[in-house]
Amino acid sequence: MMSTYEMDQLQTGSEIRDKSRKAIYYALQGACPNIPEASNISAEIETNVFHQHNDETHNDYRHDVRSRILNLKKNTLLSKSLLNGSLAPSTFAKMTSEEMATPERKRENKEILDEALHQTMFVDTIEPHKNEMDIVPGEAQGIMPRSGYPGIEFEAPGAGDT
Repeated sequence: MMSTYEMDQLQTGSEIRDKSRKAIYYALQGACPNIPEASNISAEIETNVFHQHNDETHNDYRHDVRSRILNLKKNTLLSKSLLNGSLAPSTFAKMTSEEMATPERKRENKEILDEALHQTMFVDTIEPHKNEMDIVPGEAQGIMPRSGYPGIEFEAPGAGDT
């Protein structure tokens, strides 16, 4: 239960901002209940997100707040880091989804990226499929003639006159 002092800390005069602060507060409390600094930290997080969105509570602001709430609920290390002071609320407010991910999710993302990079490394070694229309009789395959078009070659004027 939130004390009167903590409730006052979360009041901004804007219904959307007040609800955002309370939701951040409850997400922080989920990892470490009964921490008195949680109301100040949640207010600071919300204020930083609000300022990043030019002091407006439009859809991008709401999305950022929801993203932080979700990540605080999923990643208790974030909440604990905020509450013990090793992560500043202003830094947390600017973090990307990748930075807020749990260690397990970061490892999964790295594995996916490594696999994708591994697969693209072999694209250059694959030869394109040639059908019969691409093959011009009497022409060396794999070498583009000077004209730039397969099967069409010309001699420079006067090249045969010597």
